[in-house]
Amino acid sequence: MKSHFKVCATLFLSLIVLHFCCFIAQAGASSFINTQIVDSTGDNGTQSSLALDSKGNPHISYTYSNTSETYLMYASWTGSGFNTQTVDKNGAANTAIGLDSNDSPHICYTNRNLTGSYLMYAKLTESGWSIEAIEFAKNSGGFSAPSLKLDAKGFAHIGYVGPADTLDYAVWTGSTWKIETIDPWTEKVADPSLALDSDGKPWISYFDPMIGLKCVSWTGSGWNKMIVDSAQNVGRESSLALDFFGYPHISYDDDPNGNLKYARWTGLTWNIQVVDRNKHISLHSSLALDSHGTPRISYEDNANGNLMYARWTGSMWNLQIVDQIKVAPGDLEVVWGFPTSLSLDATGTAHISYCGYTRQDLKYASISDSPSFLVTFKLVGVDDFSGKVLEVDSVDLRLSDLPKAFVWRAGSNHSFAFVSALNSSSGDKLWWASTSGLSTSQSDNLTVTKEGTVSADYKASSSNTKTSLPPLNIIIGSAVLAVIIIAVLAALKIRKKKS
Repeated sequence: MKSHFKVCATLFLSLIVLHFCCFIAQAGASSFINTQIVDSTGDNGTQSSLALDSKGNPHISYTYSNTSETYLMYASWTGSGFNTQTVDKNGAANTAIGLDSNDSPHICYTNRNLTGSYLMYAKLTESGWSIEAIEFAKNSGGFSAPSLKLDAKGFAHIGYVGPADTLDYAVWTGSTWKIETIDPWTEKVADPSLALDSDGKPWISYFDPMIGLKCVSWTGSGWNKMIVDSAQNVGRESSLALDFFGYPHISYDDDPNGNLKYARWTGLTWNIQVVDRNKHISLHSSLALDSHGTPRISYEDNANGNLMYARWTGSMWNLQIVDQIKVAPGDLEVVWGFPTSLSLDATGTAHISYCGYTRQDLKYASISDSPSFLVTFKLVGVDDFSGKVLEVDSVDLRLSDLPKAFVWRAGSNHSFAFVSALNSSSGDKLWWASTSGLSTSQSDNLTVTKEGTVSADYKASSSNTKTSLPPLNIIIGSAVLAVIIIAVLAALKIRKKKS
């Protein structure tokens, strides 16, 4: 009797462990965060800027440096990875990127050499990168912190700190650069952030050391200046975005108290909140608004070594750790933090470029409010085939490219098509071996299910192409049932012998 009880107890515990393992696997597949290294050659990402194209793909400008050189770099998402290229080998700092209506990148940056300081501008054309100097200054403090936006015509608007440490503004008119100083009576300004309203009129937030956080907007005939937060030494590292009413939202540092703050204009007054408290060092925030005007903020918690993501829920700030960007809290490899750059796509997915401290790699993270899944395409039973095997989202894949994994959001739609005949003479065909969460047509739009993992396994066979292998859950279930039956029979046999 005791032996029978032990066998049953063992079976029961085994089922619990099996169920728990399946639960853990499912939970792990439903990750909301995807992080990856974009560039790890040399020191990268310390001054990155990110923008999204019309398809929601990330484009990043950044700097690369070694012991003797600094380059301006550009990375773009190809559908399966990042393609990186060098834009300017003559030195670069403080990059800012924007995309025009054709998804072509424009980059503003600064350069300082023996002849003086330059505010530079690069854009990608059909013949390559076109590079020019917007403004030159000799024997001065130079230029810093440009913030770039492109209007509907593709004309650039740039807010930056000029040679006299004043807030300056440059705009491309179509034939020349028009440059003016917005706040000539305030020196040592810092960290401007520029946004354009629906009419293409600029707004700029910036730090005034004598007052705090300020914001200016172009009325059509002059600049309207507002004081946002007059607390002492508040307003560094501001990031500005405009909602659908044209009202400004700003994230910024509260250096004396180590807080990340957020301000929004109600139409009558500034509503100010503390987003995160007591982080003390290097918040370097970046703010974006979703389609409902809800603020999202990426920033560095340098005190604990984390990349953070804050989302307003309507009643409170939801704070999330995205990545550990330092080896450990208190890591002294880098004294100061580096800016993050945040953009939201049409689905509300957050895209962030940032710097990993340990090796100063350029890194990228995507964060979705709904689950994302790893979709893997693979082939079995094929030894050699040089032609196209699969096409996913208009990207051709050959046998050597598989297995191929994609991270897709639940409910997202993608196109796919696979080749039906591998060898027409022998009649070999490609057919579905097993699927989970995908449609099983040969060529169709693919919709990812709302839960669970998804996979697509192809198999080459010359017989009965309509036959498919049993789903994995049926195989596992059958195996478990067989184990239970064998164990029960063994227990009854033991009991029979004893009796």
